[in-house]
Order: sequence, then structure tokens, then C-alpha cells
Amino acid sequence: MIKLKNKYLTAKIDEKGCQIASLKEGEKEYIWQKDPEIWNSCGPVLFPFCGGLKDDKFIYEGVEYPSLRHGFAKTKEFDVKLLSRSSVTLSLVSDEETLKIYPFDFELNVTFTLLKKQMIVKYWVKNTGNKDMYFSIGSHEAYACEGSVENYDVIFPRKETLESVVMVDGLLSGEKKPIIKSSRVLPIYEWHFDDDSLVFKDMASRKVILRNRITGDRIGLDFPGADYFVIWHIKGAPYICLEPWAGIGDGHDFDGEISEREGIITLKKNRTYCKVHKISILPTY
Repeated sequence: MIKLKNKYLTAKIDEKGCQIASLKEGEKEYIWQKDPEIWNSCGPVLFPFCGGLKDDKFIYEGVEYPSLRHGFAKTKEFDVKLLSRSSVTLSLVSDEETLKIYPFDFELNVTFTLLKKQMIVKYWVKNTGNKDMYFSIGSHEAYACEGSVENYDVIFPRKETLESVVMVDGLLSGEKKPIIKSSRVLPIYEWHFDDDSLVFKDMASRKVILRNRITGDRIGLDFPGADYFVIWHIKGAPYICLEPWAGIGDGHDFDGEISEREGIITLKKNRTYCKVHKISILPTY
């Protein structure tokens, strides 16, 4: 476990799954503290896939490869590449084991930096092979909720009309359900998670605030470059995951190759892809 600190915040970064295990202002904890009886994680990096894959596999050049939901990075121990008092870069590099299930050479670096009252997370993906690489990447941070999750709102900077794609058996269906209409505020209800998650494909905003309307506590999330946004929660558990994704899971009707998956990123050889999201501790309001 890596400890980071600045004048305002303290944090812990777990090398397993490359995730924020703790983010505190004083004694107040903003990150869900994982519980193996509920969910034994707190926000792993999603790579090289976001969401589920049909039949738990993907096809590349006619060959089928087994794959986990959200990819394999969440199961890996990352190496420490750079470390300072307030920043760390963790690294995962392709090897014989990953090539058996994902036939691309890559280097994935993730940098966590405390800057004033922000945690800045940068994903760097480099294609170290000699052919085009196909991947998705996303975040999965779970934010601790005081009391019921129904005390919380997700607030947008502009009015949104949102429909969530219904999930069936971990895959996206063709059905959508209305969530809000021309509103900046999405109140969280337990029934939102009857179908697993809220999955938004057409959200205009690229930043949100999670607010406890009882206490006024707020945490902001800024995520340019992510075209999909997912909200996930296990019913009864005291956390809400806010998940900006560059990529999306399969639908039940998808039977194509990896290059044809919705939202897939194509990275040329020797090129690097970068994505940043920022978590901000905001004043009580």
C-alpha cells in the first residue's frame, strides 16, 4: 500500500488493481473501505475492457480469447515506477501470461497525484507492439456514503435528459429506461440498481458532483474524454461508484471482432493514449 500526503489530503493507493484505497480530508474518509462480504474492492482500473463481454470472450483475427468482465488489470499487482510524497506512478506491462488472453503488447501507467484538495488520476497506455491495439479503459471509484444512498444526489453542470440502457445478465439490452428529464439533479434511489447499474451513453456533461443532501458534503468528479458514464451500487451497501468510461460493454446481439466493439479505442504502434480524471473535495453546501 502506497501512502500519499499533502497539506490538505492523505491517500492510500493499492498496487493490487491499481486503485485508490483511501482519500481523507482530516479524519473524513471519502472512499469506500472494501469488505469481502459485500465487494472486496474500492475502485480498480478497468483495462483492457469496460463492462461485460458476450460469452466472456472476444474475437481477434478470427481467434477467440477468454476475458473477464472489466478486463484483467483489476486482478494484477502493479509495479511502482515513480514515487514522491504526493504522487505515485504504477505500471503494468504485457507478459507471457497477458498475451495468452489479450494478444497485444502494451505498457499501462497510472499516475495518482494529490494537488491541493484534488486527486488527479492519469492513465497512460502505450502500444509497444507492431500492430494496431484495441482497448477500452475506465475508472471505478467507490465513494463512501453516510447513511442511506438515498440521501445522495448526482448533480450536473447543465440540464440533462437521461435514459439508462437496461442490463440483462451483465450485458446491454436494446431497452432504455427514463431516469431524469431536463434536470441538473439526479436523486439516487435503490430501485435504480434493479438492473445492476445506470448506464448512460448520451450524457452531455463531463463532470458531476456527488452531494449528501443531509450533511451538505460534496465530492466532484471531472472526466474529459470519457464518452460513457456508469453509476453502480450493491443494494444496501454504503457506497456509490461513479464510473467514467472510454469504452462500453457488449450488447446481447454483438458477435463481431474486437475492432468492431462499440467505443473501442484503436492505438497505432509506438503511440500513447492518455486520459485524466480529477476527484475534488468540495466545500460543504
